[in-house]
Amino acid sequence: NVYTISVTGLQPSGNYANAIHSHVVNDITNFASGVSGVVDNFLNTLLVAGTGIILTFDDNTDSLTVSVTGLQPSGNYSVVGHNHNTSNITDFNSSVSGLLPIKNIIAGSGIGIVSSSGNFTVSVTGSFGLTGEEVDDKVNSLLVAGTGIFLNYNDNNNILTISTSGGYEEILEYNLPLNFPASGDINSLYIATDLSRLYQWTGNEYVELGPAQSYLQNHTHVSSDINDFNSAVSGLLPVKNIISGNGIDIINNSGNYTVSVTGSFGLTSEEVDDRVNSLLVPGTYINLNYNDNSNSLTVSVTGLQPSGNYSVVGHTHVSSNITDFNPSVSGLLPSVSG
Repeated sequence: NVYTISVTGLQPSGNYANAIHSHVVNDITNFASGVSGVVDNFLNTLLVAGTGIILTFDDNTDSLTVSVTGLQPSGNYSVVGHNHNTSNITDFNSSVSGLLPIKNIIAGSGIGIVSSSGNFTVSVTGSFGLTGEEVDDKVNSLLVAGTGIFLNYNDNNNILTISTSGGYEEILEYNLPLNFPASGDINSLYIATDLSRLYQWTGNEYVELGPAQSYLQNHTHVSSDINDFNSAVSGLLPVKNIISGNGIDIINNSGNYTVSVTGSFGLTSEEVDDRVNSLLVPGTYINLNYNDNSNSLTVSVTGLQPSGNYSVVGHTHVSSNITDFNPSVSGLLPSVSG
């Protein structure tokens, strides 16, 4: 910056040059201090605080502070350190709703859900599909014996035996031939159990085939083959079933039931010790000291003893502890002369 100073008219006394007189800023010793106050005041007057703005001018330090106050104007703006939480944003929920693909996870049938800080663990609960026993039973009910086939299902051992039946679908038992159906089935055999004889329907009549024993050697029945099995057995057995109640566990092994107690009943040894300790209260001259770690409760005598006759093992006195020792002993012993 170059400032030009020129003289016109009469000059002051002293040395001067007729040529144009000039100075640079460095030649003016008080330039900075002289200009500083003018600029500060000029800026302070020039700047006007708008909405949400505070202007603070400190003339002593020549500083002008600009700060934000109150609600901010609409539009894009940035204020360092300015923040909000969700409760300050009135439309937060409606704005966020639908932006995330999952709003919530609700457990349906057979599903367990555990939530921890927004992390959902989904697991399967209960049992799905058939058990081995149910599969065995289903296969047994699914298979139907055709011509010449005999099925024998052992439910306890889970064995289904398939064998031939000599070309006959059924072997029917009656006590006597007169009880056979009036019209038989050519695919079935008929046994008169009272006679142990075997018969066959020819289409017109029953003919005897011989002793039934040779045909019955491998002939077996399951309960489903006996029409009145349930009604006949019902009530014959004293126990139909054993169901475990509270604190009882039952294991069934082919009809042999093992009944045992589960859980704990009554107090443990430690609980008994603690209960005795809490039950006892020391009376006069009695001290109780319970050591929980070693499970010991020590009862001892403390302080003055009660009046009356009593015995304390290990309790002793010397003569100085007996206040009337001398007068009590006096006269009891014979005099001793030297």
